[in-house]
Amino acid sequence: MIAVSTANGLHMFDYEAELQHLKTMKLSNVRQICFVEMYIVLVIADSEEDDDGDATIVSYMIDSDEPEGSIKIKEFLGH
Repeated sequence: MIAVSTANGLHMFDYEAELQHLKTMKLSNVRQICFVEMYIVLVIADSEEDDDGDATIVSYMIDSDEPEGSIKIKEFLGH
């Protein structure tokens, strides 16, 4: 699985099937993407302009469009 964040959303691809597009999730301001077993974990900035503000960590099952959980954090420690 490969995930790419663009202005239009988070796009997920299966790279083992000749880079087949699987789905697009309507998410913006995705700063970090991480795969953990069957989950995709995202850091989403609350504001596009604010580089040192709040962010949200959100986890999704790879085959789901609904979040499993989320938590608000300060994106950069020390701020």
